[in-house]
Amino acid sequence: TWSFLVRECKRILDNTGILSLNEAEWPLTNSRAFAKISALASRALWLAGRSFSPDGHHLGITPMLERFLRTAGYHNIQREVHTISFLPGTDAYSMCFHDYRVLFKLLQPFLQKMGVITSAEFDVLYEEMITDLQSEDFCGLLSLLTVYGEKS
Repeated sequence: TWSFLVRECKRILDNTGILSLNEAEWPLTNSRAFAKISALASRALWLAGRSFSPDGHHLGITPMLERFLRTAGYHNIQREVHTISFLPGTDAYSMCFHDYRVLFKLLQPFLQKMGVITSAEFDVLYEEMITDLQSEDFCGLLSLLTVYGEKS
């Protein structure tokens, strides 16, 4: 569906239009539980055929963005990397803490359906992650990739 989306965007852009694609892989953190839930989510998405990863160890979306634009015929393709450090006490931390707390809880039924974790195992891991994220020692870094190209 990505190829269709990028082609459709090109169709509706005016002649000087630019399409910008923004994606991220899982953040790097010092939380074992966060890393484990992220890895389970990557694995479940891979098992469901919803990943670009060759082995289910990551999402695999960021390396694909430039290819999507090139295949659809965009030109002057550029890349920018942005990083967000989310440390306790920062605005980015508050946003990321909320987002990942909700995201992983919403992913729980999918992870169970894909057979990568049981409900009981998830509950323990999720509580460990919440404790880690609330620790003063918590550190996280999210890298975002922006790839944009001009309509040719």
